[in-house]
Amino acid sequence: MTDVLCLCVCVHLCVCFRAGCGLEFLLVFCGLELSWSCPRHCICYTGPSTVSCQAHNFLSVPEGIPEHSERVFLQNNRIQRLLRGHFSAATAMLWLYSNNIRHIEAGAFYGLERLEELDIGDNGDLRSISSTAFSGLSTLQTLHLHRCGLS
Repeated sequence: MTDVLCLCVCVHLCVCFRAGCGLEFLLVFCGLELSWSCPRHCICYTGPSTVSCQAHNFLSVPEGIPEHSERVFLQNNRIQRLLRGHFSAATAMLWLYSNNIRHIEAGAFYGLERLEELDIGDNGDLRSISSTAFSGLSTLQTLHLHRCGLS
């Protein structure tokens, strides 16, 4: 796979180029921020570091979410399972509402010590959650579980 260089201008616009064409030096010289990786079909922003992968019919959490991502938006997809290791410790906001989540692995959110907001609402096939799923989330302020199939 060819490396792609993404040039992030302002906070809301990233333009990507093939790496190795000499643009890297020019962009760094101009003082512009670079983002080297973003999952396919997603948009990545800097300041705060954000990955937006909304409404792309993903069946699973996309690979390649940068480890420094503070905000991860995966709502309105068809994700069915959340597994340990999908998200990094830098994540503070995680939106997974309106998917098809049926299973959340025990410890799926382990290590997300900065997580403040978690939205897994509107996942009607989610029938149960492990008692350890939210262990260690000491900074969690908001947890959305509306319209889930929990009993």
